[in-house]
Amino acid sequence: AAGTGAVAPAGLDAAVVDALTKFWKTASKGRKKRSFPKLTPAKAIGSWTAGSSAKFLGGAATSVAVDAASGATLATAGAAGLAYKGADGSVLTAPDAADSGVFLALKGSAPGAAFATAGGGAVTVWTASGGKLAAVAKIGVPNVASVAAHPTGAYVVALAADASWCLAGVAEKAPLAAASSTPGETASAAVAVHPDGLILATATSGPDGNLVRVWDVKEQTPVHSFAGHGAPVTSVSFSENGYHLASADASGAVKLWDLRKLTELKALAADGPVSSLAFDGSGKYLSFATARAVTVQDVKAWKPLAELATADAPAAIAFSADAASVVAATASGALAAFGA
Repeated sequence: AAGTGAVAPAGLDAAVVDALTKFWKTASKGRKKRSFPKLTPAKAIGSWTAGSSAKFLGGAATSVAVDAASGATLATAGAAGLAYKGADGSVLTAPDAADSGVFLALKGSAPGAAFATAGGGAVTVWTASGGKLAAVAKIGVPNVASVAAHPTGAYVVALAADASWCLAGVAEKAPLAAASSTPGETASAAVAVHPDGLILATATSGPDGNLVRVWDVKEQTPVHSFAGHGAPVTSVSFSENGYHLASADASGAVKLWDLRKLTELKALAADGPVSSLAFDGSGKYLSFATARAVTVQDVKAWKPLAELATADAPAAIAFSADAASVVAATASGALAAFGA
């Protein structure tokens, strides 16, 4: 068990551990061969502007996700429900409570046609087909606060409000193993899973301060905690190359952590509390949002490429494929694009 939040059997089945290990080996080897011939050049990002904006949600946004393969977009707004924008531009909505959402790679579903949301005490798996949204599975997770997709496509990670978490099987429609949290801690940001699938990150506030905790997925144990934030951490994100973890907090501090050396690599101060940050699919760019602007940073050179002013405060951001744009879900319930 894991406090009053995520609940599951103790320990993962050997077959699941084997599947996680095999995926890690394949992903680690494949990373060295990855190339991004269509990646937007840094110079082009410097000329970005704020583009179109349209309101799709009935309340303030809480998360946004973009499916790289299809271009579909998913935004959530807590009790106000969710909005799904297909690759063809069509918009579908549902009133179900959704505090966070992620796309899933489900067998039998087209790219961008399956996703999961967290809210109302459950992780819900959805499909979009024929102009309709269908809830095809519900996984009960008490006090669930956020959900992240595991890169295998077979699992999701659900984080509870008390900072406990569980690994759940999509096909099994149930938690498979869970991790307990430290007494007195609460989750302050959505959970993030490393692209290799063997570690994940949670952001917590509690007796030990404001921490970014790194966990072993197979063992459900904490392996490291990054300290240094003076305010609650609002967002965490792994780089897709697997080398870095970024975090931001309510004071405007943005930090880049080296996952190999377990040290703070870089730090900067935003112009106000950071609501969300995200790496692009190559790990070359990092974007973060405050109430006044969306900033895009070159990670290697550690220099700002664009600072895009906005009157509608972004609540959550995500890169589109090849860093062609940054999509923001806003405080007014709109989806806004920043790009060429």
